[in-house]
Amino acid sequence: MELETRLSRALEAGGDPTDAQFRLLVETVSDYAIYLLDTAGRVMSWNAGAERIKGYAAREIMGRSFTVFYLPEDREAGIPERNLAQAAREGRATAQGWRVRKDGTRFWADVVVTALRNRAGELTGFAKVTRDITERRRAEQALLERRTLLAQTQSLAGLGSWEWDPQSGRFSWSDELFRIFGLEPRSVEPSFEAYLERVHPDDRQTSGSVIARALAEGHGFKHEERLVRADGKERLVRTHGQIVRDADGRALKLIAACLDITEQRETEAELQSLTRRLVQAEESERRRIAGELHDRVGQTLSALNINLDILLGMLGEKAPADVRMRLRDSLALVDGTLQSIENVMADLRPPLLEEYGVGAALGWHAEEFSRRTGIAIEFEDLARQKNRQLPREAGVALFRISQEALNNVAKHANAKQVTLRLEPADGDMVLTIRDDGRGFDPAEARARSSRYGMTTMKERVLAAGGSLEVESAPGKGTTLRARVPF
Repeated sequence: MELETRLSRALEAGGDPTDAQFRLLVETVSDYAIYLLDTAGRVMSWNAGAERIKGYAAREIMGRSFTVFYLPEDREAGIPERNLAQAAREGRATAQGWRVRKDGTRFWADVVVTALRNRAGELTGFAKVTRDITERRRAEQALLERRTLLAQTQSLAGLGSWEWDPQSGRFSWSDELFRIFGLEPRSVEPSFEAYLERVHPDDRQTSGSVIARALAEGHGFKHEERLVRADGKERLVRTHGQIVRDADGRALKLIAACLDITEQRETEAELQSLTRRLVQAEESERRRIAGELHDRVGQTLSALNINLDILLGMLGEKAPADVRMRLRDSLALVDGTLQSIENVMADLRPPLLEEYGVGAALGWHAEEFSRRTGIAIEFEDLARQKNRQLPREAGVALFRISQEALNNVAKHANAKQVTLRLEPADGDMVLTIRDDGRGFDPAEARARSSRYGMTTMKERVLAAGGSLEVESAPGKGTTLRARVPF
């Protein structure tokens, strides 16, 4: 219990401020200003603490009105008199506010005024206990500013928080967590049970188990859960929890930050849907162009090839040698053009991918890449039995990613060896492409993702519901891993 409260209660209980033992206690206290006033508010005693805190020696203040300790505006408002009147009426009055030292400087005071009465109950004066709490007030205000800033930051970020002390059962929510719940701050009493009641019924058991396990095992946690607002609407929240420990490592409480990711997840879903439509439109256009090349250009060139061959046969050996040579050159040009168009059509719409699955298509593409670039390439197909089970969209995504990745190898890596591996893993199909080239700085690649085609590859794998990982370092080669679900 604070000293001023003990002194005040002793006086209220009939303690005599003139008693020698009582005066000795008061006069030796230096952290509190303790002094007596007569019924008119004039100073009648003065201890060492009063001299230290207020700056007046006893001879300078004795007999003067205690109102000199108040700000001019407070004196004009009659605050000193009201404090004495309240103490006289109720026996005791407490207050906090600015007070003035002898040198004119201010300090924030915590004041207790106790009315003194004789045995007949007549008012004989007042005892005042004053403490300088300027530093405490400054610290409290700084803390309040930080809490205000934290609350504003949480509001802007859609980030709520809660704290739970399992020993005492104390549970608190931040204002933003109330808002995430669709409630006015402090409109309900926070508790762990009240928190779980607002978790979606299908997620409630998981959320409770995650938190219980974190407490039991003494580690943090991270999970996503759906919250049901007071209006029935659902919000998706990502919660990160951490154990707070004392100096001996004992768990004191659990704190958690709850980020409302509803809009983020909706935006991601919309973006993924848009990306999927763009990829589908691109593949559709590739098939259309491949069809046009086959049905029009390819057939026309095939007809031209046949006509030239017939013409060369009709002319026979009677035709001039230079005419026969030009016809043979024309036939060779048509054959070469037909082969080029077939290669383009194969890139646009790989027939092996359509008929035999992504494994066969990747094997063919690896051979073509090695033949065209001179870079040795090794392909491991560890998913032969599951190739045909992969959805077309996922298979196309892996094939296009391999095309883009191998183009990067040819353009930037200066590699001598490349390995491709296709394998099933945990319900996904995983394509790994590794080269022994010069590598690169991933941070620089993120800043210039278009240079390495990263954006295109990510869009393709995201459109298929998968993920893409890239590991690289200068001089260490590059490993790309694309994962799509079955």
